[in-house]
Amino acid sequence: MKKVKVLFAWLLTFILLFVSSFVVSGEPDNNIAGAANAALPSGNMENICTKGDFTLFASMLTGEFAVRNNASGKIWYSNPADKENDPFAGTDKSKTFSLLALQYIEEDTLVQGFITGYEAQENGGVSVEKTDDGISVFYKYDDLRIAVPLDISLTDKGIKASINVKKIHEESNKKILNISMLPYFCAGNTKDDGYIVVPDGCGALIDFNSGRQDFASYSQPLYGRDVTVSGDTNTKQEENSALPLFGIKKGDMGFAAIITKGDAAASIVAGVSKKGSGYNNTYADFTLRSTDKVVISGNSMDVYEQNKSRLGSICVEYRLLSGDNADYTGIAKEYAKYLVDGGVKPLQKDKFSLVIETYGAVRVNRSVLGIPTKVTQPLTTFDEAGEIVDELKQNGAQNITLLFNDYDKSSVYGKLTKSVSPLSKLGGTGDLKKLNERLKEAGAALVSIMDITTYQNGFFKNRKSTVGLGGLPGVSYSFDLGTNKADDSIKPYYHLAPALLQKNAEKLAKKFDNGKYGALGLENFACNIYSDFSKSRPASREESVKLFGEAAKLLSKDNDVYMQGGASWAMPYTDYIYDMPSDTSHSDIESRQIPLYELAISGIIPYSLTAVNRSVEPDVAILKCAEYGGDIKYDFAYENLGVVGESELSYLNSTYYGQWKDYAAQSYKKLAEFSDVLCGEMLSHERVAENVYLTTYENGRVLVNYNEKAVKIGNTAVNARDFTVSREVN
Repeated sequence: MKKVKVLFAWLLTFILLFVSSFVVSGEPDNNIAGAANAALPSGNMENICTKGDFTLFASMLTGEFAVRNNASGKIWYSNPADKENDPFAGTDKSKTFSLLALQYIEEDTLVQGFITGYEAQENGGVSVEKTDDGISVFYKYDDLRIAVPLDISLTDKGIKASINVKKIHEESNKKILNISMLPYFCAGNTKDDGYIVVPDGCGALIDFNSGRQDFASYSQPLYGRDVTVSGDTNTKQEENSALPLFGIKKGDMGFAAIITKGDAAASIVAGVSKKGSGYNNTYADFTLRSTDKVVISGNSMDVYEQNKSRLGSICVEYRLLSGDNADYTGIAKEYAKYLVDGGVKPLQKDKFSLVIETYGAVRVNRSVLGIPTKVTQPLTTFDEAGEIVDELKQNGAQNITLLFNDYDKSSVYGKLTKSVSPLSKLGGTGDLKKLNERLKEAGAALVSIMDITTYQNGFFKNRKSTVGLGGLPGVSYSFDLGTNKADDSIKPYYHLAPALLQKNAEKLAKKFDNGKYGALGLENFACNIYSDFSKSRPASREESVKLFGEAAKLLSKDNDVYMQGGASWAMPYTDYIYDMPSDTSHSDIESRQIPLYELAISGIIPYSLTAVNRSVEPDVAILKCAEYGGDIKYDFAYENLGVVGESELSYLNSTYYGQWKDYAAQSYKKLAEFSDVLCGEMLSHERVAENVYLTTYENGRVLVNYNEKAVKIGNTAVNARDFTVSREVN
């Protein structure tokens, strides 16, 4: 009898193992839920490990993997489960089977090539090993004599994909230029409903299956284009991508991807179905070596960064979302958690502000005794700046922050700023100190705007600037948008070598007296990160981020710091962000803009949007402040600049204070009436009808109607081009 029982037990065990093996290799059963009986992924995958609610499965042959939420049974695949039967498979077919893709260059011919992980797999060049928290996939390309290690780690929030660049082997004349990681993770097919989230400007959505496959795929570098490499020759007006964040919503699941290492070397790429494949996908592409074109004796020549990559590691953390959290609000809020967990301390915003950026002086062309020369023309004296604030207060505006730009001798003369020298034509140091005291008495704040990285003039301008791949100073030009050509009437801009930035910041910190100059504003500083290819002080973009961060930390030690644009890396040292973008680059593939940036930063760092009087539709810019929760901003000059008429000064158009003062006061009062709501954290944002948006703050809701006609949403009526506020959250 005992033998029969033992035999029966062995038979039962064998049956259970067989059934389990069949389920693992079969299609997922998404109707099964619960930690014990959750659906298992398709493909020949093994159970690797479990953390929190997630279990990682992976193929030990290819490295393809899947992550299961053990409570819901939802599964996120590294590659599309139905990729073998993709009816739209095209140029991206091998990428749909791959965890990475490489772009490389041949040193001798400068011919570039492209290869994916699938090619290594087909040639037996893939090996997979288990690690303590996931798998390590090793790709070996025998023809190229290149080998790349990829690590996949399970976390309690999802997965991390990383590559230690220093462990990449390159033993031939072929060198890696770029690496793309997980190009088809959680990709949506032609039947899926969802969208891609990209950090273009304020943020944008790319709808699945939008029919825009004939347009170029989305591709933008983080933290602006590298002006040392490109010379800023891209004439299309683009917003910066300030957050190392992207994501996908696919049905009621998705992910928030945060680039935690190598972000300054990364570009976000996204595409829609029927363009290379039948899938909608997004991923991070990392530059290991830069390329450029240089002109020698009238001939254009391709050049590339020949030395070993200076990039240390690259890493993307995928936080897996489901249910109500699987949307762009949930993606933004995951990044907010990441910032706070990383040590960024939330700053309390208790009042709605009117932010005024005023310009002190400019250099203009004049004829003196018949000789053409440059002279300094005052635009706003320190006393006139005080008048602006006093008059706006008399008209009902309160809580004014005055950003004073171009009052310092270095900035007006286009030289590198390393100290503060208020122009005597504006009143000098004495009047500036009086202005600071005057503003304090009026309950306003003074911010002195400095540019410590960009300049046009100076005796040693070449010696201090970045160096391009061709050995020449890295400069950027102003472009005439009508002709798409460089404007020869405007001097090029030089960029301070990152290795010299700390010394420059130390000089400014010693000279900057906040009792005289108020808070410190940094123009351009957190907008663009660039490389330096000089032989004596080279710096990759990733190294530049560290050098810029060290300078920002030094300057923020004794000063409140206002950052223009406000890239992610600068946030630990930022007290206020001004000119936060409220628009996108309007790439053809984008479906619509969203306040991704604002949702992520709201409740952590106060901010203003870009100036109302810079907008072609000022009324719309005011509505954006209500929808996006930003302070309202204007750019002013006390003098009328209509007579200047120089292309170099075109940025001063529409800034005459007398033209805008009444409009500014009225628009401020309209928004400030709801200060208790607009100063609260943005909890969510959604489109409730065409051109109608609902923003939920912690203290109320704002419904904004951009249509030319009134609308009614539920029981709430909203006039044309107007907004309504409810102080009830639920």
